[in-house]
Amino acid sequence: MRKRLGWMGQRSPGDLAFALLAVMVTVSGLVSPLPSRSLAALPPLLAGLVLYFLLTRWPFTVTHLHWVWWGLILASLAICLLAPPATFPPDHMLFRWFPLWARLRPYLPDTFNENVVSGALAVLLPFGVARGVQSWRAGSGWGPKVLLAVMAAIPLGFLAMSTSRGGYLATAAALLILLGLLWPQLSRWVIPAVMIVALVAGTYIGWGAIADALMTGQATSGLDGRVEIWSRALMIIADFPFTGAGLGCFEPIVATLYPLFLAPQGTVAHAHNLFLQVAVDVGLPGLVAYLALLGLSFYAGGVAYRAFRSQGRRELALLSAACLGSLGGMCVQGLIDAVAWGNKGATLPWAVLGLSVALYRFSQEEAKVNS
Repeated sequence: MRKRLGWMGQRSPGDLAFALLAVMVTVSGLVSPLPSRSLAALPPLLAGLVLYFLLTRWPFTVTHLHWVWWGLILASLAICLLAPPATFPPDHMLFRWFPLWARLRPYLPDTFNENVVSGALAVLLPFGVARGVQSWRAGSGWGPKVLLAVMAAIPLGFLAMSTSRGGYLATAAALLILLGLLWPQLSRWVIPAVMIVALVAGTYIGWGAIADALMTGQATSGLDGRVEIWSRALMIIADFPFTGAGLGCFEPIVATLYPLFLAPQGTVAHAHNLFLQVAVDVGLPGLVAYLALLGLSFYAGGVAYRAFRSQGRRELALLSAACLGSLGGMCVQGLIDAVAWGNKGATLPWAVLGLSVALYRFSQEEAKVNS
């Protein structure tokens, strides 16, 4: 059977965890109290799982890996094209210069908001930065260098103009991880210096004030509001530990069974925590499977990074470092938001998870050939 399926029938690290997650997604759909709502929330997740499955099995060449790299960069630019009409007010100066741009807003889903945009861009930004670094290291002409610098600066500019605190945290974490991997000697001084500055600033300003600022958003009012939402998520998990409460059902279930007091009804669509939201949707077995896939992708990206560095493949080492930075930023943002799961942009993180495993498999195959 495996021979008949060809490359799709090949084994890949994480197959058991992937199968468990797929089973739990199915179970969650079957037990959902609102099947139509769960069905509407399924396509982005299903597309992500399919993309992960294909990426972890495709017989990659170096050229194919570069195609995926460019695809992620172009995806970030496409999101930047849609970001202003989705996140900026109608009277923004950009729309005075480009009035047709604002007309895209009615065609965008309501869930395509500032937090979703910033989360997606934070996941994709390391790939543009890594490609720019590769161009400078390769000694390319000024034209390609400037072009790649602009392609990396555009997503960074949109992230800077957003007010998404989670996006800021994810971007900072992703870039620090990337910095630490690309310039280990420099990062030994820079990263501790950043941590010391953050510690001093946090102590001076007050950690409570910082937490309130980070947790304040359209649906939450400070740390107290976020803690209340998290408590409701924990209640759901306690009541539906094995099956979850159904994809996309957090808001109506909370409104019906666990009403909020610090947020208006109907304004909290998810648990505002990636890991709690996974457990709410697909139960604790699904969360275990998701964490296994996430941990495996981190491990695979790290092994691939070290292997490519030892093999002298600097471009692929940069791509592996970009994956690690992207995953790190996603996890940091996941502590206060859930944009990497259950929304229109939730497909992209699965591309990064799958690419990490693909790089690992490619590095192992290259090591066998060279041994």
